[in-house]
Amino acid sequence: MSVKKSIVLTALLPAAETEQRIFEMGASTMKAYDLSVIEFYAPWDTAKRRGDFLKSHGLCGVYLAATYQKRNHSHLCSLGNKERKSAVEDAKYCIDAASDAQVKSILFTSGRRPNDPAQYQSAYSVLVDSFSELMEYAPKTMDVVLEPGDRDVDAMQLVGPTELAIRFANDIRKEYPNFFLTMDTSHIAQLGENALTALRKASCVCHHVHLANCILQRANPLYGDKHPLFSCMNGVYDDEELHAVYDNLVVMFRQQRKDLTIAVEVISRNGGEFGWMDEVIKGSPWFFSKIIDEE
Repeated sequence: MSVKKSIVLTALLPAAETEQRIFEMGASTMKAYDLSVIEFYAPWDTAKRRGDFLKSHGLCGVYLAATYQKRNHSHLCSLGNKERKSAVEDAKYCIDAASDAQVKSILFTSGRRPNDPAQYQSAYSVLVDSFSELMEYAPKTMDVVLEPGDRDVDAMQLVGPTELAIRFANDIRKEYPNFFLTMDTSHIAQLGENALTALRKASCVCHHVHLANCILQRANPLYGDKHPLFSCMNGVYDDEELHAVYDNLVVMFRQQRKDLTIAVEVISRNGGEFGWMDEVIKGSPWFFSKIIDEE
């Protein structure tokens, strides 16, 4: 088994999404800190170039289709047939881009929940149909992962609470074993759940975790799914707590003899073309300097 470290690069360096130079410099910096996985979004026609760079430098990639979904209001659980079909077609274009980039996995979200809770089960059934179609389309060598989000804070995702996410993953994995969950500590907090409890429950269908912070005070401008610095004031977590989550995850997955990728996700909101990269690296030396042995 192995534990790999990752960075959500195009959150930390937003310019890396459109500028190859920034992407390459950011990815190279992360490799120097023993990170081996780079998570990114890039427009479909530029994804291959990003992937070529990663492959030539011995790095793995995760294509963040969720970024496209969020910006384009593309909801795979939509009860509107036209909207759902459009979301599935968009997702297939993302899979094509991920294939061109030769990444190890592609990350999606479920889409926004219906306003009426009475429609949640119908939306769930639609989501099963959407992902079944995507799993048939995606290469069997590529992992397709779903990242659960909050229900009532910011993204308003159908999936959603950890128990529901596990149920959904098990439903899809009956036929498609290359489907997994990506759990996010920020989203877990927004769902009102305990991070370690949720991660322990989901470990049976999860091999990828985002370490991320959030603020849940409504008056705060960073309220919701903004992924602030681990050191931010009024955050649900601090750096020490996320370090503890990291250490517990390593032990948990090694005991289960399962592979795991652990990523840091911070969204830069200023700081020039290299955002908060230096601050994030210096703020969490336990992540950006520690070498994890493979067994």
